[in-house]
Amino acid sequence: MKNFDLKSLFRSYADDQPDVFSLIYQQTHPRVQTYLKKRLRDPVIAAEIEQNAYLKLHRLRHRYNDTYDPLQWVYVILRSEMLDYLKKTRQEALLLETYLSQNEFQNRYNIEEVSERDERLEPLLDSLDSNSKELIQRRFFNEESFEELALEMGIAPAGIRKRLSRALKSLKARLGDDE
Repeated sequence: MKNFDLKSLFRSYADDQPDVFSLIYQQTHPRVQTYLKKRLRDPVIAAEIEQNAYLKLHRLRHRYNDTYDPLQWVYVILRSEMLDYLKKTRQEALLLETYLSQNEFQNRYNIEEVSERDERLEPLLDSLDSNSKELIQRRFFNEESFEELALEMGIAPAGIRKRLSRALKSLKARLGDDE
């Protein structure tokens, strides 16, 4: 393993000699692990990113340019994979957070249960504008779908969702002020 310099191994690998990959891996793996360990706390995530980086290295081996240090090339690929993973998980977290915040009112205050046992709901609904009140009543009490509401109101389903989200946010704020 120590008889080969990394640059010659990468040149051979780029020239379709796949048997040298194990030597490249043996020489780069400890540094890759150190790099990921310093930046990520979860060893499972680090292992996944490392695996994806080596797969990407394999797919891009023909693009290797020997004017650059091969270890730098590995780090560039590794960093790219790590950032992609973090962006993906951050985006998933944001989507989940958005979903939860939109449904928080529904989860904490099931409107049908509240309407049966809490007389405060009717005045709160009355405090909303007529469109918001009608939208909440039709969606939750009449259980109309977004598509049905969109057809009847002449608005896109996404517009219905947005209006309903705003109405629930307003109702939640009013409910919080009342407590």
